[in-house]
Amino acid sequence: MTAECPGSSGTALPHLVVEIRDGDTVLPVGETGEITVRAKEDGPWGGAYRPMLGYLGHPDQTAQVVRDDVLYTGDVGCVDPEGRLFVRDRRNALILRGGANVYPAEVERVLLEVPGVRGASVVGVPDERLGQLVAAAVESEDGHTLDVDELSNYCSLQLARYKVPERWKVGSLPRNAMGKVVRTEIEQWFAEAAETPLSLNEPELRSRSVVRDADARGAERPQVRRRQPVLGFDPEDAAWMVASTV
Repeated sequence: MTAECPGSSGTALPHLVVEIRDGDTVLPVGETGEITVRAKEDGPWGGAYRPMLGYLGHPDQTAQVVRDDVLYTGDVGCVDPEGRLFVRDRRNALILRGGANVYPAEVERVLLEVPGVRGASVVGVPDERLGQLVAAAVESEDGHTLDVDELSNYCSLQLARYKVPERWKVGSLPRNAMGKVVRTEIEQWFAEAAETPLSLNEPELRSRSVVRDADARGAERPQVRRRQPVLGFDPEDAAWMVASTV
């Protein structure tokens, strides 16, 4: 057990070794990469445990995540000098904006701090110049009206400029039967909005890229490019299973 540390998933259980890797290379302490897990090779637990045997009937998928008895979790994170694990996000959710990494979970945590925000989901959308842009879909609490400018300004105070969402949608978030937000549907929302002809008829859209809810007839509202702002672990993730409570 370690002293309580906000944001940490704790330290590895005694029979496991948690390492951060870039491909097959183990990264130094403090650097961010993919979280991997393997069994301890020495001590009382040496050779007595294996993190995962594989996916039943799916050898190809198993070969992708288990290599040389090392489990590649698909989660991105880092380990501090005290051995505490910090999970950043899923590797496939990473947004690469102009060569800089943006972790959706970090931006979502900030948005959920805003009064009146019930849920938030952040995705990357294609951009010819930067590769990807940060886009946020936000759901309001009943009786609250969310203003995109206020959301953006709050993010600007809490995040680096390149992490602040540049495209927005305010409305109900799509969820599956388990209540989990369906990220692929949100990505589709922004993809469809990008195909909508630009319009400057609505003043509130002139300086910000906003995707509003569909109106009563189901028609999408126009999207306009936004000028740059002035300021610049999910229980289903594999990594939680290998960390002790903090």
